[in-house]
Amino acid sequence: MNLADIGKVLIVDDLYPTIEEVTKSFLEKGIQVQYWKGSGNLPESIFNVRIVVIDLDLEDLKMRIPGEPFFFPVIDALEKIPGPFMVVLVGREFEKEDPGKLKKIYKKRTGGSFCGFIAKKGLTKAELADPTSLEKLILELLEKNDILELILTWEAILDKAKDVALSEIIIDNVERSIRTLVKIICMNLGENKAAAFTLINEMLRLVSRRTSGIKNFNYLVELIGKVSKTKIKITKAFAKSAGSPLFSNLIFYSPSKDED
Repeated sequence: MNLADIGKVLIVDDLYPTIEEVTKSFLEKGIQVQYWKGSGNLPESIFNVRIVVIDLDLEDLKMRIPGEPFFFPVIDALEKIPGPFMVVLVGREFEKEDPGKLKKIYKKRTGGSFCGFIAKKGLTKAELADPTSLEKLILELLEKNDILELILTWEAILDKAKDVALSEIIIDNVERSIRTLVKIICMNLGENKAAAFTLINEMLRLVSRRTSGIKNFNYLVELIGKVSKTKIKITKAFAKSAGSPLFSNLIFYSPSKDED
């Protein structure tokens, strides 16, 4: 998988010169990179973060965790990042115990589960000076996590197919068709949340029709085959319900109590 296809890489470090070289290198390769110093509110412009590279040594000596090689600001920064899939730790002297310790302290300090997961491997500050070290580490970690790689490949295909579908809507001048679709939805459902959900679903159908022509589609086919061979325990209830045509659509669906 190409690193440029996985969404944004967010680098969190209070000393920008430390990560200036790796940021420059990633941007030149077409990899989306954003930078945050780790303190204060997370900028609203930061979204679709999939890889978080964070400095364990965010400097605040008063906030140092007793007996641990990192600081509470690291926990506070991670809590503000929306839905990271994978966190790569960087420290002066990265220790293999750091990921497990950080996850444990995160849960204790925040009272909640860690969103995503922390890579078991990390980098020292010296290793980060070579941009290829970080790129190689991320790709190695993705290869060992087929579910994460499948999700990121799906997302990359969806993003590109969305651009294709929206371009076709504009180029083909289908304004009348879109207006008609909206009128039909509102006649059937009214002008409410249900109408909005329905419009989103109909537009997503247009996007899904364009996915097979996207570059990584065949790679997704390979990943699906790889994941399907994974051995999991299938209960009788699961096997019975899996025969329902609606099962795959409803398996992750959890409507809110006040949903229309």
